Amino acid sequence: MPYQRVSHGGGAVPTTLTSSITSGDSALTIDDAAGWPDGSIGPFYVVLGSGLATEEKVLVTSRTGTSLTGVSRGVDGTSASAHAAGETVVHVLSATEADEANKLVAQTLGVVSTKGDLTPATGSGALGRLPAGANGLPLITDSSATTGLKWAALPAAALATDSVGSAQIQANAVGAAELATGAVGTTELADSSVTSIKIADGSVTGSKIANSFMVWGTYSGTTDGNGVVTFAHGAPFTPVTIIVSAVYTSPGTNNARLFNKDATNLEVRYTIDGGGNLTATAVNGSFVVFST
Repeated sequence: MPYQRVSHGGGAVPTTLTSSITSGDSALTIDDAAGWPDGSIGPFYVVLGSGLATEEKVLVTSRTGTSLTGVSRGVDGTSASAHAAGETVVHVLSATEADEANKLVAQTLGVVSTKGDLTPATGSGALGRLPAGANGLPLITDSSATTGLKWAALPAAALATDSVGSAQIQANAVGAAELATGAVGTTELADSSVTSIKIADGSVTGSKIANSFMVWGTYSGTTDGNGVVTFAHGAPFTPVTIIVSAVYTSPGTNNARLFNKDATNLEVRYTIDGGGNLTATAVNGSFVVFST
């Protein structure tokens, strides 16, 4: 049987047959068994009548003392023959073993050529070369591939629910390039999961926010003597509701911004309350919402 474990005895002494055998006998007795394997690790090979026309190799399953049993006759390219008492008996390495070892070297060291090469099975008793994949890609199974394996990104089905958390993601590893458009929505975010701790200073800018949420960036305007700042947009303002924030310019002083818009201009009026209160009144009859 190919690819089986075979035992060896490096100190097995050459010996002789103590009695003759026919071509059909499956047991034989030798004169001396010093250093011989006993078959406990695996069967072993023996050559009978070395150098004679009847030279024969046999595979021995077991040895007890000088008695060899479970003998398979005429193996390793030889034929079963009768042998006389006194013929030589030598424990040997077979051609089958040498060929198997050579095949293993040929299919492993003989095929790899590049750092990272693997030699997975391509079938029964056969190996093939699988080149290393691109940096960062894991090895996954693929029954359609020659080796049954490939280097590729893990599909969603291979990830257990909640298996990827903050501990598995390197800082700054997930950016715009890693996220599909619209991939992170309200259903993907737990309530209150996005906090100031999770947002780096200056990381959220106008370019990071869709137009449907924030239309304007930062504008410079002109101020008249009545504390009204006018911002010239240059195009019609589209929001229906404008959200205004309080800005603290000095301790104890609050500036409340109040907006009034026409087609292309935006007016901001400041009302100051030194007592720490924010007040707002309508400007030109238009009331707008503000937050502090």
